[in-house]
Amino acid sequence: MSQKDQALTTNYIDSCDLSLSSSCMLRCKMCNLWNRQRDPQELNIEEWRYLIDALSKFMVSGPIRLHFGGGEPFLKEGIFDLIQFSTQKNFKTMVTSNGFLVDSKMASRISDSGLAHITFSLDSLEEKVHDYLRGRKGSQSRVLQAVKHINNLAKKPTLGINCLISAVNLEGILPLARWVISNDKISGVIFQAVIQPFDTALDDQWYTKDMFSELWPKEIEKVEDVIDQLIGLKKSGNDKISNSPDQLEAFKMYFRNPLEFIKQTVCPMNSASLLINWFGQVHFCGLLPNIGNIREDPIEEILLSKTSKDRQREMRLCNRNCNNKVNCFFKKEFIHYGG
Repeated sequence: MSQKDQALTTNYIDSCDLSLSSSCMLRCKMCNLWNRQRDPQELNIEEWRYLIDALSKFMVSGPIRLHFGGGEPFLKEGIFDLIQFSTQKNFKTMVTSNGFLVDSKMASRISDSGLAHITFSLDSLEEKVHDYLRGRKGSQSRVLQAVKHINNLAKKPTLGINCLISAVNLEGILPLARWVISNDKISGVIFQAVIQPFDTALDDQWYTKDMFSELWPKEIEKVEDVIDQLIGLKKSGNDKISNSPDQLEAFKMYFRNPLEFIKQTVCPMNSASLLINWFGQVHFCGLLPNIGNIREDPIEEILLSKTSKDRQREMRLCNRNCNNKVNCFFKKEFIHYGG
């Protein structure tokens, strides 16, 4: 084995998030990506295939979780060929979608691609609430139809729901949780606490600003009551609530005092998780500069580079206010209770 191959085997990767495109047909309150114009320089499917083939060399201790996102990933032409290629390479393939495009024909293509798991974003069983948050009338009915189309498949991916906890949909959180629990065709629901809307200029005080403040719950006791009931459902054996009780407890701390929570939490990011955007930029953390671009250098060289090592050191020392600590990358052991 060459020195380079030895080095590659020691660079453990357990997940990789691929943002295939910035395009989306919705106008979500919690995301500003729709304000971008689609860039003609987005990576094409062949470039993504080359990357995925190269990433397969890092699969040394089981399948790497390969998550396709966006924007809306199903707007990317060629995505089903890409999923099928990734499945054949033994990646665990996952998609998060708003469900707007998933009709019976697309559901069949999803089935044929071999996709392992699909998550639909659903913020409320009340149509007007979901549609308001997603910025387009009819979006809630589309995602409910998408759930049905997936469930009608003979060969189907596992199906989950993603829901953002905000002031706008707070009343509907528990009904949504109970709906998922009672639906034997849905594997679970994961809740996320509302954070600064995606693709907006970083601002510690974002939740106090007029343009975003409606998202932030003002009645903290009410938020805590809803979360306590979610914890009760989880502890009573409802594993379909995917969040751990510890994470739900952390949500309460976060909503009570977001900046203090973030200050008391060590960065959970590490070099085992990659983020790669539609321009080919490779990140360990989306809030730090990229470590390279797959259009300029092979992923193997990027991950073995001095820039990669420097960024890993920067993450270990980072103390910026960062919302990665509350949602997807939450780890209980990284919270310093009591300051």
